[in-house]
Amino acid sequence: VRRIVREEFCDVRNQIDDIVRNAVSKSSSSKGCTKEQVSEIVATYAEVTEKNQKKVMENVVETQKKALEEISAAQTAQEVVEKVARKVDADNVEREKRKSNVIVMNVPESKEKSGKERAEADMKFCFEELGMVKSDIVTHWRAGKKDINKPDFNRPLIVQLKSTECVNSFTNNGRGKRTDSGFWINRDLCAVDRAANFFARQQKRERMKSAETSP
Repeated sequence: VRRIVREEFCDVRNQIDDIVRNAVSKSSSSKGCTKEQVSEIVATYAEVTEKNQKKVMENVVETQKKALEEISAAQTAQEVVEKVARKVDADNVEREKRKSNVIVMNVPESKEKSGKERAEADMKFCFEELGMVKSDIVTHWRAGKKDINKPDFNRPLIVQLKSTECVNSFTNNGRGKRTDSGFWINRDLCAVDRAANFFARQQKRERMKSAETSP
């Protein structure tokens, strides 16, 4: 911006010098300068100076406005890119943490007071209802905290398995698997993947509904 303003002033100064020089040369070429001629030179100089000052100021304002808009747009774009990059990184970290996990909903929680006894009850459920063996399981836990205001709510059961191959086997390659007792075993997805799956299911239902109603 400073460079452009400097160039604008240099251009205007050169124009003014040329106009004044021509006016003086024209007047001095005669035998002498009258009062009227001097007044004309001064008036011409003042008029040219005023007009070009306005021109310079308009150019400066417009240049600064464009520069600020470009800076603002660049900063906004950079902020958006950085925000998206951070979100993608966070999603990838979360996805990596969950890649060996499966989730089972509506599994009854043990009423035992001891955490150890409740964990043993969940492990027994994995063996008897999900068909898992001890060597398949790395660890398991209940998602979230127990809400004393919702005593009948069963927190999701998360089971970390030894490998992604094991996860694929128990979830029908990610499509979900229903046990004989009616429990569904699914991959433990991060929030963005759950939203994507939900959207895909909605789209599929709408296509099927549309196909049924079309002639």
